[in-house]
Amino acid sequence: HPFLPILLKVLLSRFPRYQQRLLLETAWEAFEHAGLPADSLAGSATGVFVALTVVDYLRLIYRHDLRRIDSYCATGNVANIAAGRLSYFFGLRGPALAVDTACSSSLVATSSLPPLRKASHAISPI
Repeated sequence: HPFLPILLKVLLSRFPRYQQRLLLETAWEAFEHAGLPADSLAGSATGVFVALTVVDYLRLIYRHDLRRIDSYCATGNVANIAAGRLSYFFGLRGPALAVDTACSSSLVATSSLPPLRKASHAISPI
């Protein structure tokens, strides 16, 4: 869809302070580096596996001015929403998993993939 780059710019300008914005930018760049149009996997069984821990970014942004807290600060920064937000934005239909196991988050997110792939051969991770 040609509107995705525009939608991404609008989203990024509306939510400049949120950790998930950084995650969305990174996912977008991953599509670009892979040479895939961002909408090429929409509707597919592609899974999103995100390793996140703590909300340091949230604390950093609001530490000096609590008046900046708005209705989006929690949903824009907490880990448990991140994978679903990426799935929703890109129209992916596979599993969405956010893992928070402190220092081992990346390892646990990556190691959770083989059992899921075995259960459903159609799952492709991003």
